[in-house]
Parts: sequence; C-alpha cells; structure tokens
Amino acid sequence: MKRAMAAALAACVAAAACGKKGPPLPPLVKIPVAPTDLAASRRGSAVDLTVTVPASNTDGTRPANISHVEIYALTAPVSTSDTVVLKDGARVATAPVKSPRDPNDTVDVDDPTTDLEPLEGTGLDQGATAHLREVLTAADTKPRAAPRPATPNVRAAAGPLVGPPLTPPVRLYLALGVNQKGKRGPVSKRVNVPLIDPPERGAEPVVTYDESAITVTWMAGAGTAAATAEGLLPSRSLVSTTITQAYNVYEVAPGSTGGPLDVKLTAAPTTEAQYVDHHVDWGKERCFAVRNVSLVDGLAIEGDLSVPRCVTPVDTFAPAQPNKPTAIALTGAINILWDASEEPDLAGYLVFRGARAGAEMTLLTPEPIDRTNFTDTVDAGFRAVYGVVAVDKAGNRSPMSPVSDEETAR
Repeated sequence: MKRAMAAALAACVAAAACGKKGPPLPPLVKIPVAPTDLAASRRGSAVDLTVTVPASNTDGTRPANISHVEIYALTAPVSTSDTVVLKDGARVATAPVKSPRDPNDTVDVDDPTTDLEPLEGTGLDQGATAHLREVLTAADTKPRAAPRPATPNVRAAAGPLVGPPLTPPVRLYLALGVNQKGKRGPVSKRVNVPLIDPPERGAEPVVTYDESAITVTWMAGAGTAAATAEGLLPSRSLVSTTITQAYNVYEVAPGSTGGPLDVKLTAAPTTEAQYVDHHVDWGKERCFAVRNVSLVDGLAIEGDLSVPRCVTPVDTFAPAQPNKPTAIALTGAINILWDASEEPDLAGYLVFRGARAGAEMTLLTPEPIDRTNFTDTVDAGFRAVYGVVAVDKAGNRSPMSPVSDEETAR
C-alpha cells in the first residue's frame, strides 16, 4: 500500500513537471518615478514652474520609460487630495522628454549605461530641469466648490454648493511622468501657490559705481501696497495671511518692461533696499530694475518691473599710491626696487628721479614698465632719490610714492 502511494506521488510530481504550461505572464510595464523638485514662483498673473524630469523607473532601472511630463493645477483648499487635483484639475503644461527606443532595454541603477541605445526625440534630456508657465485667468482663481456636510431632514438647496471662502485662495500644482503607452507614473510633491494680489510696480532704482562694484538702491516700501490685479482677482481679506515685503533685482535691456532676456541677479528675494554687483565692465552700458516681492509661506509673488536705470561705468579711479622704493648703489648705476601694487587693472609703473628730496622729479620711463625694479645707469659718484607712480589700463595715475632715501652710485 505504501509502495503504491509512493508511486502515485512520483507520477503526480512528474505530471506537474512535464504537464502543460500555463499562459505566459504579461511583461512588466515600466513607468517613470515621480518628478522631483517641483517649485513655483508668481509674477503678476503668471506662475513659473520648474521640475526635474524623471531619469529612472519605479523598479529602479534606467533610462526612464517616459514620453513627457504633465503639470496639473486646481484652485481648492489645501486639504484637497492629490486624486481630486488630478481628476478635477486642469492639465496646464506639458514638457516632452527624450525616450528610449526599447523601454525594456534598461540597466539597474548602479550599472553603466554605455551599452544602451541613445535616447530619441527632441524633448528634454532625462534628469534635466523643465521650465513651464501657467498664465492665470479669472476662472483659475475661483475655488472648487466644497461639498456641504449632510444634515438630517434638511432638503438640499437648489444650485451649486459653495464651501467657506478661502483666505486667500490657493492654486495646487502636481507633476507626473507619462510613459510611451500613456500610463501615468506617481505624482510629485505638491506645490501650493496662494492667489493673493501681486504687489505694485517697484520704484525706479538709483545706480552708482566705484572702482570695485556697482550699487543699486531704491526707496524701501515705495509702491508695495497690495493692489487688485487688473480684473484677475477680486479684493479679498487677508487677515490670516502673513506677507513679508522683499525685492528682486534684475539686469535688463534698456527700456525693458519684462522679458525673457532679463536676468535675475538676486539669488533669493532680499529684504534690504540695496544690491551690490561686484562685476564692473568699464565702458559697457548696464541697466537695472527692481520687482517688489510678497513672500507668502516661502513663495515669492512678484509685481511688475520698475522703470530701468542704466549706467555706463567709466574708469576714472587712480591706482593706490605705491610704497616708498628702495635705492641700492651699484658700480656705475643705482638699482631701484619697490613693492607690487594690488590693482587688478594695473598696466605698469613710471619711475622718476630727483637730485634730492623736494627737488623737481624727472621721468625716466616714457612708458609704464611691468616689473617692480629699474636700473638707472649713471656715473660714479652720482647722487639721487627716486619715486614710483602706478598706472592702470585706463591711463589713470596714482600719486607718486614717497621718494627713496638718497643714494650714490659707486
């Protein structure tokens, strides 16, 4: 009996090993990881968004199976779920991304990608930063209706349900990657953009310069009272919102009122009404303008660009006076030595000779010399004192150094 049961078990195992195979499993569909570093800044009615494009898949392989990145937005309470933002929100921006020809031709995260085929398409590189923008309309600022809590024995009122007002309204943003088959990946961390009125136009700055820096100053607080943006936002109470006043400084083209060629010079909004630029390019016109900024929970909301102020720096600044030179007697000559000047635009030195301290000085070097020594060939017994003048590349001359002690050639 036991032998029969063993034989039956062996036959069963053999049948399981050699029997018909089941249907093949579908291949694993690769989807990109969530985009990272989603950030937003507001400039009037425009919201500028940046996000890092995914470069790997959720299973840890590279490159990402991705065709583009999408941005979704919804004006709603901050308690709104990501699912609702994607369902009820609008797709406000799309960034195409370079894709692999074969989504399954991947390597693990720690493996080199040298054997992989190049990515295809004209979109962004994987891992690059996408720069996107949404221009808000009046409709975008209206909060999504919040459902009213159910109340027993109360008949629902006709018409749309509107929840409590937001103070201020908030625009919610999410980003996600979409693979080549149209399947969405996980969503990014959310960014919340308060829809308060932007500050008024910045005050026209004053621009001055010296030999080492250009200084931009403006009247603190000028033109920064909150104002309703032209038909965009209704006037709202902001009693529960803390707003910090700050500024951003831009280098702009002459006459600019705001454009893609403007360069923001402040790494972050400054609360001081001054900016110092240590890059001085002599003879080149440069124009500066200021935007007032309202800081709300770390988000910068900029107003319109101020009237630009331009300046063309002219180098009229003389080098510093050199130190007193040293004269050393030689046979038939006197050698003069001095310390090097630290001027960044130094062209060289002029050397002068006088019969004694207080006497008229005679120029010995018609053109500036680029070394810190000079040999004056004279007759034995010749007595003299020497002075040095530093000259910069614009031709500005320093005051003459104190003259050397009197020295006599051997």
